[in-house]
Amino acid sequence: MIPNNNPLVPDYIEVFYAPIRESLQIQVLLLAVCLLIVFDVVFGMAAAAKNSEFDSAKVRQGLWHKTGELVLILLAMVIDTLILAGITVPFDIPDGSAVIGLCIGLIVMEGASLLEIAAKLNENLAKLPIFNILKSTEKLKDILKSDEYVVTLDELKDLEAEDDGEDQQ
Repeated sequence: MIPNNNPLVPDYIEVFYAPIRESLQIQVLLLAVCLLIVFDVVFGMAAAAKNSEFDSAKVRQGLWHKTGELVLILLAMVIDTLILAGITVPFDIPDGSAVIGLCIGLIVMEGASLLEIAAKLNENLAKLPIFNILKSTEKLKDILKSDEYVVTLDELKDLEAEDDGEDQQ
């Protein structure tokens, strides 16, 4: 068991926090995720206000989504604590890997969201090459949300052809 340095925190809670306290990498990743979540909410509301699309129901829904992301981090902390406690799995897992992997995924997701918001705040940014990637992922999301759950290779080629046609214009 990891020694508890804080007499106000019971051992059964400290065991979940100790891997974070001892890893600067995890602390930085958690801070980055939290900052990106705050930026996403603040700048998302700014973009909605700029485009006269502000809707408190959408804000509430977005806040629930962000809460879900934080719940995932708590789940990853529990998984890492179980691994630290000696729960055996058939492969080697480094300490903190669940939190690290999840944080990296959330950073990528929040980064993409902030790019979309930046394009809504400044239409000139939407002309940059990185935003072509975002457009194609949006089309793919639309296909996946449709009633057809199977995307054929031909449909993916059609998407690429459409993107190439838009790039040439």
